[in-house]
Amino acid sequence: MKKLFFASIQYGLIIACFFLLGRTSVFAVARDITPETVLSAVNDIRVHEGQPIVEMNQKLMVAAENKAKNMHIYGYWAHTNPTTNETGWMFIEQAGYRYAHAGENLAKDYTSVGAVLRGWMNSPTHKNVLLSDKYTETGVGVLYYTQNGVEKALVVQLFATPVSKKQSLTDVVSLSFMKLF
Repeated sequence: MKKLFFASIQYGLIIACFFLLGRTSVFAVARDITPETVLSAVNDIRVHEGQPIVEMNQKLMVAAENKAKNMHIYGYWAHTNPTTNETGWMFIEQAGYRYAHAGENLAKDYTSVGAVLRGWMNSPTHKNVLLSDKYTETGVGVLYYTQNGVEKALVVQLFATPVSKKQSLTDVVSLSFMKLF
């Protein structure tokens, strides 16, 4: 009887360890989604597809982080906030970045960088943004959340090319006008 009692305690401890290890590995995978790992994976794909890499830009980082927080606070999942009508482009401008071209990719409910990139590459519009040669800089915002006991990540990646000093004010105005339609 004593052996059975200790055997059941050992069995219970083994099950508890497997449960905790399983939960820890899920959390570790979700936390592997960082701006740096997203940038590295995106640049690997861009190079593989014959495109130049994009460089991380601090202002775009702030814009992407603010967009991720905004989606979380207002509880929406879209390129435009349905309550405030804010768009990714507005977050870029609010961060003080003047752009000639800009694009946005969003991802949520993922637990790994590979899954995020597979999702984007399997979507023609996201793939076009990711591989566009119009973009030279990027910013990535990652917001972690828990859903049904599993930690996941919401990812905002903004791509842009800054307005060059050679572009005239007329070019900038026409670019801004074009984005409205």
